[in-house]
Amino acid sequence: MNLLERALTRLDDALNPIVVKELRQAVQGKFITGILILFLFFQIGTLGFSLIDRAAASNFELGRETFTVLMMFVLLAGTLAVPIYSGYRFATERSDLDSDLLFITTITPAAIIRGKFQAAMAIVLLFYAVSLPYMTITYFFRGIDLLSIFWVVVFSLSGVVLNLSICLFIACLPLNFPLRVMIGLCALIPLFWVFGGSVAMVSEFLRMGIGARVLSWAFWRDLFPSVLLFGFGLGLLYVLSVAAIAPAPTNRAYGIRRFVSAFWALSLLGMTFYAANGGGSQALGGWIIFATLVFSAFLPVAVSERTWCGRRVARTIPGDALGRRLAFLFYSGAAGGLIWALTFMVLTHVVPVFALPVIGATNFGSSFEHDREGVIILALYTLGYSLLGALVRRLFLADRVPVASTWFLALLLAGLGGAVPPILGFILFGSDREEWLLGNPLLALQSTAWRESCLLFAAGFAGVLLLVNLPWMKSQWEQFRPYGDEEPPPDGEDAPALPV
Repeated sequence: MNLLERALTRLDDALNPIVVKELRQAVQGKFITGILILFLFFQIGTLGFSLIDRAAASNFELGRETFTVLMMFVLLAGTLAVPIYSGYRFATERSDLDSDLLFITTITPAAIIRGKFQAAMAIVLLFYAVSLPYMTITYFFRGIDLLSIFWVVVFSLSGVVLNLSICLFIACLPLNFPLRVMIGLCALIPLFWVFGGSVAMVSEFLRMGIGARVLSWAFWRDLFPSVLLFGFGLGLLYVLSVAAIAPAPTNRAYGIRRFVSAFWALSLLGMTFYAANGGGSQALGGWIIFATLVFSAFLPVAVSERTWCGRRVARTIPGDALGRRLAFLFYSGAAGGLIWALTFMVLTHVVPVFALPVIGATNFGSSFEHDREGVIILALYTLGYSLLGALVRRLFLADRVPVASTWFLALLLAGLGGAVPPILGFILFGSDREEWLLGNPLLALQSTAWRESCLLFAAGFAGVLLLVNLPWMKSQWEQFRPYGDEEPPPDGEDAPALPV
């Protein structure tokens, strides 16, 4: 076997079979072919109308206007038609009536998600390839240069990638048909928002002359925070999709926490570099606020996880003390998830302080302290109600509410905590004092005069519930240990890992 044959054999082995399967079915179907023919009809029609326009001879912006219309058709296909089509096909494969090969294959969940994404991107790139000749013709209409055409096409793929990730993630959710339809309809809002944002980005890039500015350092420096946020969103959707289709007894949270932790460290370094090179200390302060909100969102998710790990996962727990402690934070588990989120929340507010001398600043901006106080109060309320939801479920609703729905119970308790006390205070005591509103997590955001009272109440509320739930968390740590086949499994080994 010569070198070329060996290379082709390795390439064939490395090719994701999901990509082959999806592209084969897409080519054999009529949907993609019909959309492509309709797409070509609109492209040719747009160019035809531009050519026969009598005002074209005196319109020096005709090329830019025609390119914007052509780009809108491409974005309609790339950000709406193909993502919805791919998401719908993936969702039908996860239905109870059509199991497909998804549940009997030896391909890993990560490879399945990558295969679905790559197949959808291949279809989108087909639409782009068909459109590029027509877009290039707009150069001869005046008002646009070839470099701007190239960079606008490249940047427009960001909206395509984002909507594909959103649709695949929604398709991965293990929901019944009514919930799937409801979530799918709600997902149309961000899909159309991304489409509208992509069209606005195209218009703005053409107006500013991106072809001349893209090679400047200032352009990429100003774009860096958006690129960082975009990368975090894509990565998070990917690890969440992988976790959603992974079997229930597996270590689902490990990939998510590992990604978020790594991105936290890399983004901190990146934002420090950005702040030191013209971004200002306000950028680092904004990163602190954003990171706090992200880890706060993981608190109700953590209490919705299982409290033990199965035999297969337990075999991978390190035997040394340090490795076991680190694994407890990153492996699936309620107590470990809470400690992981709280640890990184504290690090988020402590570590950037040491970066201030590096960027030559003494604070994170004039309004930072006000904003930080608000998000800390919100994080404390989130922690308190998450722990309260876990406590109420264990004591009163253990047989009725599954562990995976604890986040919903915490959300319900937060709503009751904000609405019921003022009503009871008025009915029982005839009092309408604002102290009755302290159970409302949004009070500190609505009224700055109550910030100090809300901070004290939220800290006491979260602290008390943390002490009450401490034995529950301690028992999880004691059960989190490696064991072999000869040892008995921990409590709950026969129960489903993530009740649905």
